[in-house]
Amino acid sequence: VEHTRAEDIKGRQFDFAVSRSVSALKNLWFWSRPLLKKGSSQTLANGLICFKGGDLAAEISESGLRPQVYSIEDIFEQDLFKDKYLLHVKA
Repeated sequence: VEHTRAEDIKGRQFDFAVSRSVSALKNLWFWSRPLLKKGSSQTLANGLICFKGGDLAAEISESGLRPQVYSIEDIFEQDLFKDKYLLHVKA
């Protein structure tokens, strides 16, 4: 695990990049893609996992990606998690 900005990592690759909603999905993918190992040695394929909120249809469409979208509200029923999602983009 490394807690740092993607642009500060040089010459290393990881199974996953995890992010909160700091930018548009297309930017998060652009920054994280070079850091991701291809393939997978676990149940969940290597890739980008990010926490996002709100209506994501336009952002996902604009990104050109096809992330798996998981509703956090399905796991945690508190109002805090209403309209919050985890997106997983395979490497």
